[in-house]
Amino acid sequence: MLRRAPKLKYIKTVNDWLNQDRHFGQEAGISMGFLAILLVLYKLLTGIFTKVPFISWRAIIGVLLIFALIIVIFRIVEMRRK
Repeated sequence: MLRRAPKLKYIKTVNDWLNQDRHFGQEAGISMGFLAILLVLYKLLTGIFTKVPFISWRAIIGVLLIFALIIVIFRIVEMRRK
């Protein structure tokens, strides 16, 4: 008989990590890092497979700056509501 790995332990670990309290800087850093990784992977994969860069480095930096601005605006609005 094959034994199955206890998947619930890993699900609980991920769930605990996602639900822990974080400061604004940590949340913003995680989301900015995730977005940056996705954009760079998209650029690299499209460059490898199609040989045509669909997104430039300037566009990636622009998207990250706009995203940072939106995060800061949401934080200011959230602080004013409290």
